[in-house]
Amino acid sequence: MEIENKIDFSDVEPFDLPEYLVENKNLTKSEASQLIDKVGPELAWVYAVGADGVDAAIQGTEKAPPLINAEILYIDGQTVGIRAIAEDDDGEALLKKLKALGLDGSVRGNTVSGSIPISKIGELAKLENLGWAKAIIMPVFGGPIIEEDIPSAPEEVIQLKITPSELTEAVEPNTSISFDVNYSTEPAETPTTGIAFGMHWDSSQVAFDPVTGLTERFSLGAQPISAVLDDPVTNGGLDGDPNTDKYILQAWVDEKGNWPNNSNLTLYTANFTTLPGFEGTQINFSANSDDLPANSNFVPSSIALTSPAPSPALDIDGNGVIDALTDGLVAIRYLFGFRGETLTEGVVGEGATRNTEEIVAYLDEVGDTMLDVDGNGTAGALTDGILFMRHALGFEDQALIEGAVSPDATRTTAEAINAHLQSFSL
Repeated sequence: MEIENKIDFSDVEPFDLPEYLVENKNLTKSEASQLIDKVGPELAWVYAVGADGVDAAIQGTEKAPPLINAEILYIDGQTVGIRAIAEDDDGEALLKKLKALGLDGSVRGNTVSGSIPISKIGELAKLENLGWAKAIIMPVFGGPIIEEDIPSAPEEVIQLKITPSELTEAVEPNTSISFDVNYSTEPAETPTTGIAFGMHWDSSQVAFDPVTGLTERFSLGAQPISAVLDDPVTNGGLDGDPNTDKYILQAWVDEKGNWPNNSNLTLYTANFTTLPGFEGTQINFSANSDDLPANSNFVPSSIALTSPAPSPALDIDGNGVIDALTDGLVAIRYLFGFRGETLTEGVVGEGATRNTEEIVAYLDEVGDTMLDVDGNGTAGALTDGILFMRHALGFEDQALIEGAVSPDATRTTAEAINAHLQSFSL
């Protein structure tokens, strides 16, 4: 903006600015003080005298107050240059409100700058998210705008996010698993020149199947999508995970910087098959910073593939056998409240894989469901415990349930009791 008006406020008699605002702008003293606090004396004076008063001061026909450092305002006809700071750091919201008052300007971080109609300066004090505003000034000898007291807001860094549709999934061995690989940015829907990244896996746990549903918009096969590459071992590999040893690389490029013209885009569907010895693994994503758009960060999320927790079973000691005189007696003692060695002494089966502490932890986790045999909401030693013992000993029909079912039971027949206990068989 070309600046023609230069106002020198030195060597003039001071006057009462709040009083001048009260008399000429019909403000209360409180409102006048609030305006001066919000926008500073320079802008408050410009608002008080208006465009005509500013012009008169330029011509020397009116007196003007001495302002800070006797500097020069940026005046262009009916507008004045300002810089405003958002109190809540939401510069975009402040810019929207200032534009509603006629501002011609832009935002950078929490700072808005531009030209605003002089007649609208009084409205600034009413903006809740305005921390403060001040006139843009420059020295009387000319030159660039001096803004040393206002730190420049750093350029906003774009976050490029790669997120699988599921962050964790339990998978059995020899099972196919598929998930979408999604792309988004923060700020949302920010176009870029594209992205290139790798997807990494552990070939001892899963086998890679070719991806499907590949987004073709501006897609470049930086490596053929079906090609499997070796992940370097040094420093944990490209993804920083020493367990992954294979990866594929894919890129999307738009030389015009409009990629992908979409938000929450699904780039492709990843497909794997868990191997017979599958125990669990992570699928990770990585990117070389040199291959990212300018002023951006790569923000990946991994997907954890886990082995399903084993189903609870009445084999309480974990020796592979459900036995009335071991597992059954442990269950009854547990329901009576026995803990420590008195719980397991003499009743743990040969080849047991759980010690006393592990048995307690196991029953604490699954006992309320598994050992509530008659389904009344409470596991009792002389009801549910007896039903478990009889079932393990081979009792059937009325002999299984006689005198051992609670009055408030929801499973009252031998068939229902057997069905519940068999659901926890090996």
